[in-house]
Amino acid sequence: MLFQDQLTYDTTGRRAVETRMQLIHGDVTVVKAKSSIAASILQLKGRELSPEQTELMFGSMIYSDWGGESNMIECTSVLVELEINQASCYLVFKPQS
Repeated sequence: MLFQDQLTYDTTGRRAVETRMQLIHGDVTVVKAKSSIAASILQLKGRELSPEQTELMFGSMIYSDWGGESNMIECTSVLVELEINQASCYLVFKPQS
């Protein structure tokens, strides 16, 4: 008989990226996406985006979760930075108050 342990996630990678981006940019939300998003999102750096706009334009390129947690902005935010590597693109959003 096979027993399956509860699935657990290692979030240290996510925490490291978020901590680094928060030290650089302050109170920000980091969203992980496929690196292919860079071709179309670079032009939106500095623009204000709602969660609905972000989902509509880039939903298929943004991972549905990251480290077992939500991976989308929750309020209207400004895209302040992008960090791109071969596999992923980290979108750095500053929430608008």
